Amino acid sequence: MGRIWGIISNVSTLWGLLPGSWQVALLGGITLVTGWLGYGEGGLFYAIIGATIVLAFGLLSFLIWIVITRLTSVYERFSVESITIANGNIEAVKGARNKYKLKHPTLEIRFKNVSPTQTLYFRVKRASHSIDGLGLKSPAAINETITAVAPQTVQKFLMPTLPDVDIKNELKGLVEFEILYGPKSDNLCYLFTYQSQPGFSFTIQKRGQSQITVNSPILKLSHEKITAGAGSFGRLSRELS
Repeated sequence: MGRIWGIISNVSTLWGLLPGSWQVALLGGITLVTGWLGYGEGGLFYAIIGATIVLAFGLLSFLIWIVITRLTSVYERFSVESITIANGNIEAVKGARNKYKLKHPTLEIRFKNVSPTQTLYFRVKRASHSIDGLGLKSPAAINETITAVAPQTVQKFLMPTLPDVDIKNELKGLVEFEILYGPKSDNLCYLFTYQSQPGFSFTIQKRGQSQITVNSPILKLSHEKITAGAGSFGRLSRELS
């Protein structure tokens, strides 16, 4: 009996390790064979019962495979939680009434690993940002450090400080990212592309501390699986734009 249970356990393990497409193909073939044998032995009734049992087992196994894959994969588990202003002072313009400047604005991006179980690693491939059309005169050097992010935790990322900006009733910016990420530091096999247009609103207190609120609607968001090709990269993309 123990040997039989061992064989069943090994077969179920091998089944669970098969790719989903293989499981579907095998399931379809086994269902047809079972239905044909059942019809030959006991008629249509037994053919339907046998095929239904096999189909139910296969669908359950496929569902379990999908759940396990999603729990153990970091694909689409990298996200931007928020964009805020980490540094930036509101100062009145001398000699002008009710005019203010946002001095030395520095944006803070909060990246999050939304995986419940897996640590992921990422590296910033490209980053650019501006407020009211004012960006850096030359592209900022990208820190190519690979960072580990534990499950369900946030990693802060400071953008380079921008030039001073005149405060207006409607002040908008642009933030763009390309992030390489993956399950290991030497396997950054996914590309996260993000574009947002943050809007800034100000509550200015002549006495007391002024407040800055940032609302960041997403213009583009995509996760791409990168596969090495002949001298180039192939991409499998799922995009929201």
